[in-house]
Amino acid sequence: MDKFKSLMFDLIPRYPGRELEILSCISGILIEEPVLLIGPPGTAKTSIIDEISNRLGLKFFRILLTKFTQPEEVFGPFDITALREGKLKRVTDGKLPEANIVFFDEVWYASSAIRNSLLDVIEKRRFEGIPIDLVTIFGASNFMSQDREDMAFADRFTFRIFMNVPLSPRLWEKIMMKAIDLSEERITGTQFQRYNTSLDEIRKIHLEVIRDSRRAFESLKDKILDILLELISKGIFISDRRKFKILPATVIINKMLGLEIDNKIGLSLAIKFVSPTSQDDIEVINRVLISN
Repeated sequence: MDKFKSLMFDLIPRYPGRELEILSCISGILIEEPVLLIGPPGTAKTSIIDEISNRLGLKFFRILLTKFTQPEEVFGPFDITALREGKLKRVTDGKLPEANIVFFDEVWYASSAIRNSLLDVIEKRRFEGIPIDLVTIFGASNFMSQDREDMAFADRFTFRIFMNVPLSPRLWEKIMMKAIDLSEERITGTQFQRYNTSLDEIRKIHLEVIRDSRRAFESLKDKILDILLELISKGIFISDRRKFKILPATVIINKMLGLEIDNKIGLSLAIKFVSPTSQDDIEVINRVLISN
């Protein structure tokens, strides 16, 4: 865990005002849950995801989706030689099936053919019936889709982070100075400290979180139930799939913050990450958490 905490505290000064985004992205990796970042252009969504992925040294696949993106661009083209032999096989080098971390920029442009394949990829970590070494999928968009046809796909993103815009004026000076630093780093090719990890290391932490979730359940179950019932009464819909993710999210957030696994701070942040389906939900969720 120390490696991932160090990465978080290394990144926070580089992206002023984006502490929760960084925490949610690293936590999503450690419990292998998809993360969706929602915010207007220029809010560091892509930069944060790119830097976390690169620093961890995992296989990374990134694509900017458009309405013209074909499944072959995501999953790889069919092998012509295999087709001539009557076999249906893809060339997956450098594509999603070979990646540990996947990033879809402008995620709502994914076609129905891409989405249908992704449902199985996210839920069962397999593609066309073959197991893959996927850790997590990141999505980014300028908005949260409210289309009914997007609901099933959107629900697979366990964490939904609505990026705080605009940032407080007190952060403007830090942001401007950090932008200068980042520009200089790109020009000079500055090498950053790496926190290389492995799939086995992540899976070990994930298993520890699952086991710790059993211990945290006894002290948190009543509080979780009270909060969920009040959220539902106020019109906040949380699918059963995402309800079940609140407890492991609580545990990993507390571990990242160096707190006891059943600390209420981790629970509050987990609720904020998992519950919203629109920007308007944020204020309602905050009021419910304050009252509890």
